[in-house]
Amino acid sequence: MPHALAPDMARKSLDVLRARIEEPESSADEVRDLCAGCEMAILMLEAIWRSVQESLDRGVEERKFTFLLKELEDLLEAGLKDFAVARGRIQSATPAVEKERAEGLAALEGMNRRAHAIRTKLVPLLRWLERPRQEIDPAKLPNPGCRPDAPGYIGFDEFMDDFLAGG
Repeated sequence: MPHALAPDMARKSLDVLRARIEEPESSADEVRDLCAGCEMAILMLEAIWRSVQESLDRGVEERKFTFLLKELEDLLEAGLKDFAVARGRIQSATPAVEKERAEGLAALEGMNRRAHAIRTKLVPLLRWLERPRQEIDPAKLPNPGCRPDAPGYIGFDEFMDDFLAGG
């Protein structure tokens, strides 16, 4: 799929962030670095959300759109889990980095809100797309324009004759 590149890049970025989160934070630079990594993750998630919205604006086939939404949902869940782990790491940072800890926790809270805002819009849309559609019997639909006696009705042969004649 053409849109698979951005989710793949985001997934790999989250893998790098996850590996980095596993290391304990002990200096102000490490806390800032972890926050910068989380900020990059949320920026990628927001960019993918915009891309998904743009694909809908352009017109996209339902299965492809559902796939894109599921990819983003998975990425959001992974990102939110990583943000929670990062928050725990920053909270356990040494007391010597109190200013960076407070700034980092505030920044992570904002990133968390941004990710939840996307998820709040994405999940209902995805669930709606995944819902089974009600079967409709075409014979029960009103279709007054297809009767040969309807005003302006022309048959297929007449249409093709006019079309081929340049009419």
